[in-house]
Parts: sequence; structure tokens; C-alpha cells
Amino acid sequence: PSVTTVSKQCADAIQYFFNMEGFRTSIRADGREGQTYLTHGKEYIRKCDCYKITPTTQVKLNLQRKANKKLVIEKVYDKEFKYCFEVDTGFFLIRRGGDIVITGNSGKSHILNNLPLLVADDPNSNCVMYRRTNPQLEGGFYPNGRAIWTNLPDDVPEWLKPKNIREQKKEIILTGGCKIKYQQAENTAKARDDAQGQEFTLVTVDEATQHDWVFLEYLMSRLRSNSKHFSRMVLSCNPSSDHYIRNLIDWYLTEDGYSDPEKDGVVRYFVADNGGFVWGSSQQELADKFNIPEDMWEKKIISFSYVSGTIYDNPYMMKNSPSYLAFLEGLNEVDKSQLLFGNWNAVLKGANYFE
Repeated sequence: PSVTTVSKQCADAIQYFFNMEGFRTSIRADGREGQTYLTHGKEYIRKCDCYKITPTTQVKLNLQRKANKKLVIEKVYDKEFKYCFEVDTGFFLIRRGGDIVITGNSGKSHILNNLPLLVADDPNSNCVMYRRTNPQLEGGFYPNGRAIWTNLPDDVPEWLKPKNIREQKKEIILTGGCKIKYQQAENTAKARDDAQGQEFTLVTVDEATQHDWVFLEYLMSRLRSNSKHFSRMVLSCNPSSDHYIRNLIDWYLTEDGYSDPEKDGVVRYFVADNGGFVWGSSQQELADKFNIPEDMWEKKIISFSYVSGTIYDNPYMMKNSPSYLAFLEGLNEVDKSQLLFGNWNAVLKGANYFE
């Protein structure tokens, strides 16, 4: 079931009420203002956008308070940035792009490890989490992800809790059936063979610029599953001027290679065509260009977004780990430009120069 309204305020209220009753709910905007349509032989022009609110059929969020505790709900206004939230349970709710999810403290690897929560309510959801080498996987990415599932609050639904953790295979199977598998991809050919024929609801790749682009592109072909959730791929990385990812995010950068704050987080769309990508600002734009019928938009037109961040976006780390900032400031000019300032154009030129 779903609800459609032309009022964004009404859509937000409906989503709020559903989530307060324990049902995860998503909002999708249908941007068709100004488009024409036919009804009973007459042509009309749509005068506004509409919003579709879709709740899940399973309980995902348990927000009922205990007898001796009050449920405190606080809204953080977007007039100023807020960083590094801390709550007693270690978990809190966020909303971005119309989706609500339980999450924890920030950090790009930790954020990736929280993403299976988006799709965990479907037993058909299949998640795979990549890091390039096994030592990198075992040294932090997998232990961090495992800790999320073994330290869930006691009052979460039973199906959200881990049923089986297979340490040797680095696989977490939830009681409800969702699977989260951690993989290394140092041997690209073997990693591709392992992924061949598989279907994934969620693919995450930590430090993606350490992986071959051919392998990352192949993983995109595995984005399909029987889950009710649409399949997605999420990459985390540090800037690299010679990786293909640099081409993907070019629109989001200034001429000198820094992230453009006005474009940060903007959703764009692309269609794969003859080994390349054709970009557009909306699904409608690409549908018109490639004559794609509306019922094929989700299969043919892929959404994309880039979100930047540096240590200066994390005041908590700057305050509590000043030595890390000092370390970044002491790097060579190329590494400092990339890792401290987030520059995607920095490249070594000769022995002492960079651009």
C-alpha cells in the first residue's frame, strides 16, 4: 500500500506517523510539474509535483518506550550543520533522500557498515561488503560491522538480530533471513568469478579507488535481487586523480578539483550506452533522449550522488584527535592536497612539484 499527496508537508507528516508506529517508510518525489497528460481525451498540464509515501509491511523500527523511560524526540533544524551525535543507546534515526534509517556514529567505513539496515527487513535481501585485501578486511571493516549487529539494543525486533555469524566466511545471517557477506578483492579475476551469477540488493566498497574500475563496473551488473528494495551500490574513497571514479564525479567538482558545495549531494541520473555513461539532471530528460517507457525507468535509468567530506567536517575528531590533523598537515604536498583538503586533481609532477 502507498499514499500519494501533492503536499510535501503532508508527506512528511504521514512518514512521521508511520515511523512512530514502527513501520519504516520512504518518500519518493514525482517531479512532473509542467508536464502534459491526457484524461478522457482532454490535455491537461500538471501544476505541481506529487509525493508517494510507501510503508513496509514488516515492523522495522521499535520506538516504544520502556515503562521507566521517556521517548525523547528532538528535531535538528537545517539552519546550521550538526556533527557527531551521541545518544545513550548508540543508535539514532536519520532521514536523507526520503528514507529513514537507524544509524550510529559517523566515519565512512562505519557508515557503510550501517547501510544493510536499510534493506534488512526483507528475507530476500543479499548484501556484500568489499575491501581490497583480507588484512584490511579483518583489521577493521569486518570487526566494526560485526559489532553493529552483536550490540543492537535489546528491544529491536527479533528478525533484525543475528541468527548466525560465520566467522570463517565473514558472513552474518539475520533471524529474518537477510544476509551480509564480507569479501576481499585483491585477486580481481577471482573476485569477479566469485560474484558471477550472484544477485545483490546492496553492494558496498570501502576505499573504492584501491579497486580496479573494471571490477567495480562489473559489480554494477550484479545489482538485482528478489528483495522488495531497489538494489544500490555505495562506494567510499579518498581522492585519486587517475582513477575512473574521478570521471564519474567531475560534474560535482570545481575546475581546480575541489568539491563544489552547491552540488554536493545533488542526485543525477545516467544511462549506460556503448561502454560509457550519458548523464542527465532528471529521469525524464534521459527517458526522452533514449525513448525509454516509464515502466522501464527503474531498470534503465540509474540514480547517482556524490557526497564529500574532510576532517574539517568532523569537529569531534579534530578536538579529540589533534595528532591526526597534525599528521595530515605534515604529509607531502600531493597526499596533503588529497587527504586533508579533498582535492581530486592533485598529482605528482617531477620530484618537487604537484598540480
